[in-house]
Amino acid sequence: MRVLKKMKSETSLTIDESNANGIVPFRPRHFYDNIRFALILSQFFGLMPLQGISKNVQDVKFKWVSFRMVYASVHVGCVLAMAIACIVKLAVYGFVIDETAVTCFYISNTFAAVHFIYLAMRWQGILKEFSYVEMSMRDYAVNKNVRRTNILRATSFMFFGLIEHVFFILTNVQSSFTCENFKKYPVEIYFGSAFPQWFKLLGYTHWTAVLVEFTNIVSTFTWNFTDLFIILISVSLREKFNQISSRIKQYKNPPTKFWKEIREDYYKVSYLTKVVDVQIASLVLISFLNNIFFLCIQLYNSIKEREAIIESVYFFYSFGFIVFRVVAVSLYSATLNEAARKPLKYLYSLPTENYTTDVSRLITQINYLPNGITGHGFFLITKNFLLQAAATVVTFELMIFQFSPAMKSKYSSNSTHNETICIK
Repeated sequence: MRVLKKMKSETSLTIDESNANGIVPFRPRHFYDNIRFALILSQFFGLMPLQGISKNVQDVKFKWVSFRMVYASVHVGCVLAMAIACIVKLAVYGFVIDETAVTCFYISNTFAAVHFIYLAMRWQGILKEFSYVEMSMRDYAVNKNVRRTNILRATSFMFFGLIEHVFFILTNVQSSFTCENFKKYPVEIYFGSAFPQWFKLLGYTHWTAVLVEFTNIVSTFTWNFTDLFIILISVSLREKFNQISSRIKQYKNPPTKFWKEIREDYYKVSYLTKVVDVQIASLVLISFLNNIFFLCIQLYNSIKEREAIIESVYFFYSFGFIVFRVVAVSLYSATLNEAARKPLKYLYSLPTENYTTDVSRLITQINYLPNGITGHGFFLITKNFLLQAAATVVTFELMIFQFSPAMKSKYSSNSTHNETICIK
């Protein structure tokens, strides 16, 4: 029995609910299995508030009235409050370029947290789109190592982010030692040094310190998880295109109807890519704008002199981690674009007798309908895009070094401003 199902695009998919031998039903959950670990991880920090994250893809749902949605709302509220505090501090005490990085950090994470709620509302639809494509491609070979490597990617990404957060704490603890009242008020001095944008405006209380620390932790996780999520989505879509390329490579002299099936499957994966890209486009834009801005700020801070060892280690580690994230997101997203064009390698080498109308149409589709991750249409992430971003950063770095003597003369005037934070 063949069942006709439709994607949201009204594109019909003819799907056989049993597999080739008619015994074991096919379960379209490769994408869900590959990304489930990251979804479970996100629940601990108030992102992607989904219900029923289990082995059954049918149980995954979004509910407005749930503890996870309340937790996600608290997450957004806390990060938004910190962002507002940063903006108010800049308005009251004057614009300091070093503090714009902190302001950008909380503003971008506020938008990211809101967008993850938006994604959770539409996640069931995204899973259905993936399921339809996976069922139509049930005869294709599946890479069983993707789930394991995704868990490794997620664990490594968050581990490196945790190390950076530990260095942030150690740096602020060390800077607190120089304050005259540190032995008498160690906790107050630490929080005043680490989060002046809040405690300089409203004063210190224990409950606000707990909320501020909670906000900083969930914001750090959101910052790292945003890039990780884009990478995992890119890998999942890339595997679909790789399945098509492997199938073309596998058949030496396929029948004519083979190319029609390949062309239809390629269209389905291409359409799936566009559906997913529309949903995560804002997240991609937030990620790249945030990371590029932080990279430029770190280049600006490179002209500062550092005496403390921990502060120097934190700066170089943080700088290297940002570079790693920008490169990782760009390269993984670029491999999606390359995988979508990979079938051309085999199509151009076909013998003349195998060159059919469907082959010609498939070549045209690949060449003129590019697939990949975009930032709301502002850019398509390819390897050339990474080079363009690097050229922009290098240009900014040259400008920084040109004006560095004038900038260094201003740090002495800012030092008294930093010392006032230590006074209890």
